[in-house]
Amino acid sequence: MSLPNSHQDMSADTATYVRRLLDNGMHGLQFEGELESEFERYHLNRYLHLNRVYPLLGALVLVFFIFADHLVIPDLFEQTLQIRAADALGVILVTLASRLAWVRHRYQMTLCLGALCIHLSLIAIAVKAAAIDQFHYQTGSILSVIFVCTVLRLQFHYIFPFALLMWLSQVLAMHFLMHLHASQFTELLFLHTFVTLISVLVCYRVEYETRKNFLQQLLLLYEQEELRAAHAELERLSLMDSLTQVANRRHFNKSLEAEWNRCLRDDKPLALLMVDVDFFKAYNDAYGHQRGDDCLMNVADCLTQTSRRAADLVARYGGEEFAVILPHADQAAAQRLAEQIVRQIYELNIENEGSPELKRLTVSVGFSALAPSQGDTPNTLISQADSALYMAKRKGKNRAHGFPANEASAAAESATSEGAGESDIHDESESNGEI
Repeated sequence: MSLPNSHQDMSADTATYVRRLLDNGMHGLQFEGELESEFERYHLNRYLHLNRVYPLLGALVLVFFIFADHLVIPDLFEQTLQIRAADALGVILVTLASRLAWVRHRYQMTLCLGALCIHLSLIAIAVKAAAIDQFHYQTGSILSVIFVCTVLRLQFHYIFPFALLMWLSQVLAMHFLMHLHASQFTELLFLHTFVTLISVLVCYRVEYETRKNFLQQLLLLYEQEELRAAHAELERLSLMDSLTQVANRRHFNKSLEAEWNRCLRDDKPLALLMVDVDFFKAYNDAYGHQRGDDCLMNVADCLTQTSRRAADLVARYGGEEFAVILPHADQAAAQRLAEQIVRQIYELNIENEGSPELKRLTVSVGFSALAPSQGDTPNTLISQADSALYMAKRKGKNRAHGFPANEASAAAESATSEGAGESDIHDESESNGEI
């Protein structure tokens, strides 16, 4: 059994409508709008196989009745043989034709028309049998009504008019074409009316339950989709800092571990920037915590805009401290980005009376890059970047400083970076964004 994909796009209003139908009960066999079209497709797909198999079984029953004809009405055997053979052949052809798309979409109507034709052929046999005083054939056409209403899985709005036509044709044939006594006519009229009514009611109830089952499963799938979306949102929120909308410490730790293992496997460098807002406590004291929150959000936005590659990750490390993970970035590339961050934060020109000299918001950045090895851990990189941040703070803030922190190494590193060409991170900028 297959359900439509409508639950993926079903609106909250439609879901409310479905719940109301299930809670209050359905009045009639008709949904509103697109939901009815979805049910039509669902019904067709669910019962198409059964509606191909059952008619073939019905054709087999028609063939078996040939033996009864030979025993009961041997004088009419050739005529009944032709009629029943034509009926069976018609059923087979209709079943084969259902493989065609234009027939498949009209298959319920086709089956109803076929059932009506078979019903009329059975009435024709009954008329011929009545002419030789074989009146028990009048009940044979009842089987066609029972079959089409209860065995086939057809919708009520197809079944009802054809069931009425079957009943009417039977009554007219008994009244005008057969020589029945009044008692026989009354008995057969009651029998055909009762069977037709019960069969139609069964058809109605079956479709009602089918529609109810459709709504229940559709709503279940919709609620499962909502649950998955809510779970995904909770997962996203659990990895995001609620204030700055960048990754939180938990996400940072998981991402750094993953990138470390990836760079270790690929033998690529990994860089880390530690960014700290200068004189942030003084800023909070001077402007209040609301302005302090705005300040952190501005810094987070600047870091996000500066770290443009898809693989880069900006995270709030804690308090006024941020971290930036740069996969496949060497020391020179990390230095360029760190200096760009310092410059762009400065150019935001956010007033900070707590800054003794510059009177504006600034940041200090410590950075480090290394090629992961089996002897190191991600904590090694964090420790190096943190040491570099400490040196940047110690040297006066509003600057970037790399690891190693001793002056000789820093000078050699600066000379190397000045003479270096495009780094590995720029080589990847064509696909991931340029730092």
